[in-house]
Amino acid sequence: MKIKSLVIYPIKSCGGISQERLQLLPSGPLWDRILVLADEDGRFISQRTRPSLSRIRTCMPASSDLSAEVLVAAHGMGSRSIRLFDAAQGKGDPKLCSVIIHKDTCSGIDLGDEHADWFSHFLGKPCRLVQQVFEHPRIREPRTFNRKISVSYADGYPLLVVGESSRVDLNRKIVEAGNAPVPMDRFRPNIVIADALPYAEDGWKYLRIGTVVLEGATKCTRCVITTTDQETGERGVEPLRTLATYRKSAEGIEFGRNFVVVQPGLISVGDAVEIF
Repeated sequence: MKIKSLVIYPIKSCGGISQERLQLLPSGPLWDRILVLADEDGRFISQRTRPSLSRIRTCMPASSDLSAEVLVAAHGMGSRSIRLFDAAQGKGDPKLCSVIIHKDTCSGIDLGDEHADWFSHFLGKPCRLVQQVFEHPRIREPRTFNRKISVSYADGYPLLVVGESSRVDLNRKIVEAGNAPVPMDRFRPNIVIADALPYAEDGWKYLRIGTVVLEGATKCTRCVITTTDQETGERGVEPLRTLATYRKSAEGIEFGRNFVVVQPGLISVGDAVEIF
């Protein structure tokens, strides 16, 4: 098996960025879901309720330091640069705030009115842009996992891994039902694995990629975001309708698997993946 593709999503629920390499931290890929939009009640905003977020494109100039920036663009909105706050540089006047991610109340830095105005105009509702900072980590103790873990603003775990053959098998079923196949971006994975059997990721306990070690957590239960065209923001019924016929459990409709980082390090597209 080997890594087929790698993706980060700097702003939760906005467009992803393909990567040739990923630096994995205990909380997940560097810069992944480090930013989130919050409504007036401090609750996170996602494609679940605002599918148009998929149309916000993101990119990051090559940088490995803490003064990175995220560039965002959307049709009719132009583009803007979001300089990430770095406490180590001692610059700016950060406003510590809280944002609610599902059942977790997380700390973050409000990045100010100008960014908030841009996103509020795009969404047609007031919101704030919040950045997670290393000085205020989010620590979770998932009910279905055996220890505390560090997580970004991702839904619940540091990493989502999907086997490419799982999508191929799913698409075969979707096409047989008379519908169009779905691209991998519907599932918003961080790591896509090639050369595995369909749904083999369900049973992977540990993965070794070079010096990096990942531990399998729960299967990923899927929501309406998977039915959202990531280019247009339009919603359909697939892949959930087909997945529900053979991938539904007491937990929900499952596709892909969550992982935690046991041994951090650098991984690259094409790296060999070992199960152990």
